[in-house]
Amino acid sequence: MKLRTVDTDVIVIGISMFEMITDLQKMWIDFGTGENRQFFAIHELNNNLGQDKAKTLAFFHLQDATKCPFLATAEKLKLGIPGITFLR
Repeated sequence: MKLRTVDTDVIVIGISMFEMITDLQKMWIDFGTGENRQFFAIHELNNNLGQDKAKTLAFFHLQDATKCPFLATAEKLKLGIPGITFLR
């Protein structure tokens, strides 16, 4: 699976939810724009962190987002994050 985004929430959610997505062996996120564009191998980040730390990452990120009300929109909390483009 390949995703394109400029939102760091997508990377955090991808790492923490990777193991829960069935039949997915690899996930790449194309992040940023212009000279700051980077590719993240979510499957490797998830593997390097380990299952327990990867799952916990989402809770720390969510707690940080709730401290900033403008970041903790209902859309983000339901994982319907705007700004994601699926690549084929």
